[in-house]
Amino acid sequence: MQIGLDVRLTYYTHGGIAKYIRRLAGDLPARDSEHRYTHLYHRGHTETFSPLARRVDCWTPAHHWLESMALSVEVSRHRLDLLHSPDFIPPLWGYRRSVITVHDLTFLSRPEFLTDMSRRYYNGQIHTAVKLADAISADSHATKTDLANLLSVIPEKITVIHLGLDEAFHLLPADEVAATLTRLGLDGYGVRRAGAFAGKASDGGGGSSDWLIRARRRGRR
Repeated sequence: MQIGLDVRLTYYTHGGIAKYIRRLAGDLPARDSEHRYTHLYHRGHTETFSPLARRVDCWTPAHHWLESMALSVEVSRHRLDLLHSPDFIPPLWGYRRSVITVHDLTFLSRPEFLTDMSRRYYNGQIHTAVKLADAISADSHATKTDLANLLSVIPEKITVIHLGLDEAFHLLPADEVAATLTRLGLDGYGVRRAGAFAGKASDGGGGSSDWLIRARRRGRR
């Protein structure tokens, strides 16, 4: 089976989804010798994530308003049995079957956390994307529930595949933790927020940080 993976987003960003794509592209071909892999790169991207996958350079930029049609033309000549679109939105045609990854539906449930451009891109195409996909990978059971409730996707179409833990995250020795807390003038543990979108001040002053504080207060009641 010829499996395609769209890795074009990694040319533009090193954020969460891009990191997910990098690790998937680098690890999967080495773990699966039964199938052949094709990686779709943005033309001009100098990185190659796996020497075991065939490289295809694409002209179509990620998140372009004509992407779904233009990428279809580029993909169709490679006769892919399966195309995995890890950034939600697949091309309209050009492959036999498709899998998309839906990380969350924040752009529907909390649109204020996204830029106007990102909101238009995802909101305008997600309904078509979930209908086109033969299967959907969801990062969590919460996302699977949102897919069913917000987009009427049948549960049988969705598989929850939790993201792996990067080796960069690990427990530190207790004495190192204590020394860091002392240096920062802290007397206990706190919460660190990490994410691509900060939200808008108009939602109450703090965007996603504001929602994190609200959730913490609610949990302490």
